[in-house]
Amino acid sequence: MESNNEGELDIIISNVVATFRTRCHLNLRTIALEGNNVIYKPEQGTVTMKLRKPRITANIWSSGKIICTGASSEDEAKLGARRLARCLQKLGFKVKFSAFKVVNVMAGCSMPFKISLIDFTKKNRPIATYEPELHPAAMYTMRQPKATIKVFSTGSVTILGPSVDNVAAAVQHVYPLLSECRRPLSTDAPSLTDGEEHWDKATDNRTRSRIQAAAMSFLHSVAGCSLRERPNTRKIEVTISNVVATFRTGCRLDLHTIGSKGKNVIYNTRQGKVTMQLRKPRITASIWASGKVICIGASSEDEAKIGARRIARCLQKLGFKVKFSDFKVVNVMAGCSMPFKISLIDFTKKNQLNTKYEPKLYPAASYNVKEPKATIKVFSTGSVTILAPSVDNVAAAVQHVYPLLSECRRPLKSKWGHFNMESNNEGELDVIICNVVATFRTGCRLNLHTIGSKGKNVIYNTRRGKVTMQLRKPRITASIWASGKVICIGASSEDEAKIGARRIARCLQKLGFKVKFSAFKVVNVMAGCSMPFKISLIDFTKKNRPIATYEPELYPAAMYTMRQPKATIKVFSTGSITILAPSVDNVAAAVQHVYPLLSECRRPL
Repeated sequence: MESNNEGELDIIISNVVATFRTRCHLNLRTIALEGNNVIYKPEQGTVTMKLRKPRITANIWSSGKIICTGASSEDEAKLGARRLARCLQKLGFKVKFSAFKVVNVMAGCSMPFKISLIDFTKKNRPIATYEPELHPAAMYTMRQPKATIKVFSTGSVTILGPSVDNVAAAVQHVYPLLSECRRPLSTDAPSLTDGEEHWDKATDNRTRSRIQAAAMSFLHSVAGCSLRERPNTRKIEVTISNVVATFRTGCRLDLHTIGSKGKNVIYNTRQGKVTMQLRKPRITASIWASGKVICIGASSEDEAKIGARRIARCLQKLGFKVKFSDFKVVNVMAGCSMPFKISLIDFTKKNQLNTKYEPKLYPAASYNVKEPKATIKVFSTGSVTILAPSVDNVAAAVQHVYPLLSECRRPLKSKWGHFNMESNNEGELDVIICNVVATFRTGCRLNLHTIGSKGKNVIYNTRRGKVTMQLRKPRITASIWASGKVICIGASSEDEAKIGARRIARCLQKLGFKVKFSAFKVVNVMAGCSMPFKISLIDFTKKNRPIATYEPELYPAAMYTMRQPKATIKVFSTGSITILAPSVDNVAAAVQHVYPLLSECRRPL
């Protein structure tokens, strides 16, 4: 579709839902036992079957009705439906492919302008409704053609219709209405002011030198002075947290052999892959039978290549004729922290075409860079996350976005008030509990095989001799041993941990075990908070030896160990603090104890 002077408007179909009938009764138990990539849900009376090509998920009922979701076109939906029917025929059912019908199409597009939802709703009542307290989008319902449209203030539009033709007609119908309610664009151009920071890198030497060289040339070009002339500037550390790389083995692989003979492997039959982990370098590899291998977790491109070669060597030792080929870095994730806070609203206004900011859905603004190709997530605290296909693109993306962020900085306060846990001039110091670890005993021995086969949301790990069970409410993960010991993690409070532990015990009782809930104990609490200032870790370590230790080559935080109250505190230079203690009371006491020590070692603003 073309849109006046804005160029073409791309409509992307994200999901096509279709149905068909087999004209025969289906035995779901037979499909679950003999079929591939299936999940039997007896409580719902359905079987879920997945295809790879095309990537489709089908829900199958015993009556012969089948619903297919996940296709990206009507032709792909029909092709996937026919392949599902063929799979059922191979299982011995007399299937006849009939009554195929596309029932729903979901598509999306992005308008080349931002939209005033209030004006749009006023001009199109009662067809359009907008309730920002419930949903950030305005709803526009059409009868002819039949479609439902969700309009976001950023210009994003989602269309639900019974067919692709209805989707196209709906976009043509709604475009003039949205164009009348566009919001004016800002004409201010960003520029780099004096007194900005220089750049550094915190990974291996090769990656560091590449980013430093690019950053140095950038600083000289925009500032016109050397770093020696600016001794008071602070460094911005760009840290690579994940590198994703792929390679091929040049031969087909027997996943069953790898799963049974390999070390540190998990064979996932449903997804058709084997996961292998290395310790040095710390890398996780997903291995497919076709010979494709994806490696994640590396902290540099060199480390990713070393890990990939070690994975290939492990496969060679298992008897496969592996040839290491087609190695490629496909994605790099990095992060950095700006030395100032950012006004996301101002940043979004000044960069409307490339920026999306929907605070009700996600707390960060998303900024897309086409050249170099990168996606940048900007948080109001100054934290920035970069996703790019290479390390060079990461460095170029940081160079590109820094002047834009600098223009939208929020003013810093010159003085901080006196600390008080209740209230002070700085406001309250929020201590957030992110994990509570608790244990209890069942008072009886448990049959792990029974739990693994009959329990819900469980994973039976035979090598470690335990069963992992997950709860949704509260969101807790429990590790269960045959001796009756249970460890629960993931709770956000001591009360929530106890509630989750009792529910785990109740689930075990339903499986026929004579469980008695006893010896409940909270063994560890992990919490975090952020100080309203940055910290000099070297000064902090000097003043608190030997209790405090700091080894920047091994870990970026200083470790502070307390005996009374018992706690271990990790202190980062940005002001972030992580506390590990045996109880919530110890966490609060540890924060009160360490705050004055950190306040003495604050870095000037």
